[in-house]
Amino acid sequence: MGIASGLRAKREYLCEYRKNYKVTIPLMLDDSGRLFREFRVNDVPTVMVADSHGKIVQRVEPGDAQGLKKALDGLLRLTESRATGRNGARAG
Repeated sequence: MGIASGLRAKREYLCEYRKNYKVTIPLMLDDSGRLFREFRVNDVPTVMVADSHGKIVQRVEPGDAQGLKKALDGLLRLTESRATGRNGARAG
């Protein structure tokens, strides 16, 4: 999910952004800034990875290319492990 600050963006901008960049994930607008404050987001893009219980397991600050790669690699491994059985065979 992508969340934009209501201080920096308007709803119309999110619609245009979704169309221009063919974004398929949900985009939300934090009108009040509550989520940005609660999660201590000062710069964008800040990426947070949550586990299946909603616990933040990794946070990647802007400019941290290594951290972003690590987070994406971890998500890819998790997705692949769920798609395969313990013996490596495809599930389903």
